[in-house]
Amino acid sequence: MLETMARIHFESVPDVRPDDDHDERARRRAVPVGKVTVAAILVSVASLVLAWMQHRAASPTATRTWAEVREEARSSTRNVAVFFTRADCVRCVRMEAETLADPGIRALLDRRWVLHRVSLDEPGGAALAADLGVETPPAVVLAAAGGMVLLDAAGDPLRATGFLDTEALRSLLTRPRAGEDDRRRRDDGHGGVLRVKASA
Repeated sequence: MLETMARIHFESVPDVRPDDDHDERARRRAVPVGKVTVAAILVSVASLVLAWMQHRAASPTATRTWAEVREEARSSTRNVAVFFTRADCVRCVRMEAETLADPGIRALLDRRWVLHRVSLDEPGGAALAADLGVETPPAVVLAAAGGMVLLDAAGDPLRATGFLDTEALRSLLTRPRAGEDDRRRRDDGHGGVLRVKASA
């Protein structure tokens, strides 16, 4: 009896064999991961190259001088966000293409800041960077219309060096400033600003 049941059970189990046609179809439908990865890298490189070309063509300092930017900030009652860059700086290009192009960042800058792009390759660029305490790009410095570096509530200069993503730049642009809640303090070197040499 047991032998008969075992034989029936064994014979009822389907004979599972590899389906060559099914495997071949699966291979054809499989995503070619290597090709997708290479394509993604090429697209990223192409985007960076395009951003670099636009970055070079923009000539950041060719249109406005530091004095003109400060005058614009003064007349519009805004402060200045200075973005330091350089032609051979890959992180600068990436920050220009990703961070500064972000709609939220652009809206924030338009409302509260005058953005001034400064290339260290242009005449006066390196001198202004030295005046504002910048050694290497990319860097962002927040300054008052009078040309002084703004201080945060802890008394530290509002500047950052290195690539900043949107969250990091938004944090810098919205950080509470020293003397911000004391309306009696003027922007004369004592009300949340650090006086530096105002280069033309």
